[in-house]
Amino acid sequence: MAGTYHYLKYAKYRTSRIFDRCWGFSSSSIVGLRQSVTPGVLSVHRRDSGNIGDMMCSPFRYFRTTGHLYELDIEPLDALSPLLSRREDPLVLGGGGLFAFEAAVNRLLSRYQGPMIGWGIGRNNPLVGRGSRIQTEKFTLLGIRDWESGHEWLPCVSCLSPLFDLYRAVPAQHDFVLYDHQHVRQPIEGHPRLTNACMNFSQVLAFLSSGETVVTNSYHGAYWARLLGRRVVVLPFSDRLLHLRFPPIVGTAENYRERAKEDRPELAALSLCREQNLRFSQRVSELIESELQLTPTS
Repeated sequence: MAGTYHYLKYAKYRTSRIFDRCWGFSSSSIVGLRQSVTPGVLSVHRRDSGNIGDMMCSPFRYFRTTGHLYELDIEPLDALSPLLSRREDPLVLGGGGLFAFEAAVNRLLSRYQGPMIGWGIGRNNPLVGRGSRIQTEKFTLLGIRDWESGHEWLPCVSCLSPLFDLYRAVPAQHDFVLYDHQHVRQPIEGHPRLTNACMNFSQVLAFLSSGETVVTNSYHGAYWARLLGRRVVVLPFSDRLLHLRFPPIVGTAENYRERAKEDRPELAALSLCREQNLRFSQRVSELIESELQLTPTS
């Protein structure tokens, strides 16, 4: 019975991915046509409607632009639409672990004729194996979410959500909470748990803030918990969790309780991450020749 359940779950996931890719191919062509009539900024990021981290990391969730804005998913762009490759309008790539989409990113960098801006993008590779080989020198402006990457550090723009101010003040209710990547369950039991398939951002932050320590294998779970001033222990299955500016403690299912005692909340993380993104937004405004204004809510 368990095998049948996992097979059906996987089949449902693959079906949704096929649908997303077909939709992405269609939308990229439509966007290309619309851009040719009405020029505007093109925003490309991972638009997975079943992953809260992907959906919260686009800069244009937090900024309005005075010009036209078009959004596309990075995943279907492995076969880039010729209509897009001829465009000369500004393209903003990010945020998220888009270095995992090496072929799509390099194809954009090679063919797109307008200025390319990388906003808070970073690595997302297996722990074992080679890393991505992105042609970073071809970006017009680049900010990387990974600390000590050799490029300007720019954390995920989701820090600009005003909801962090609300939930930072909420007292913890549990010693530990578990926040899982929906496809890789952590081998720990006995604590409240949630996954990144929960698409209510307020509910996610409320859950993370309810724990004194957040144990997670999700990049955004670790990042958001840090911004909330919580202790963080990670059980990584990819390298994205090993390059945060405020590194969490790396633990295992056997030692996470003891390891949690070694971590200290980073109370200045939220303000620093916000300052970095606001400064970067001013440079982006000059490059795209369109004023970026913070949205009142997100």
